[in-house]
Amino acid sequence: MREVCLGAYAHQDVPFALLVDALRVERDLSRNPLFQVVFVLQNAPLRSLEMEALTFEPFAVEVQTTPFDMVFSLSESGEGLAGTVIYSTALFREETVRRTVEHYRKVLEGVASDPDQRLSDVRLMEESEIPALAPDGPGGGLSRAELESLVLELSREMSQSSQTE
Repeated sequence: MREVCLGAYAHQDVPFALLVDALRVERDLSRNPLFQVVFVLQNAPLRSLEMEALTFEPFAVEVQTTPFDMVFSLSESGEGLAGTVIYSTALFREETVRRTVEHYRKVLEGVASDPDQRLSDVRLMEESEIPALAPDGPGGGLSRAELESLVLELSREMSQSSQTE
């Protein structure tokens, strides 16, 4: 992961339009050509800024819309992480977003409890959620690993299909 991040930082000055052209992504003015979900981590402290006769104070702005399908925003506080999710109500139900946030929390807890484990080994769901995903009722003939793999594959397919629409 470290190498991937460092490689990305090394190319951070590549113009966005050049990247889109190089990837030969079909452009659609109604959506971002590369991604529809944004993750923001505000880990720099928000401080006041004083200049001669002016003082600038940070303040929270309530955002009602976003050009993306979903935006996860996290900020560090003295107690840990605080966050908000802004999402398209045309695409997602509140219940789905809450479940997604809970799954993300489980990933964070799993990684924090065992930093050396593979991300693919982190439990994403509670055992009680699995039967709801099974095609033929409880169990459905699939193991937990098969169900989690299916969820990841469906997620990838949805991402790819939304890029081609």
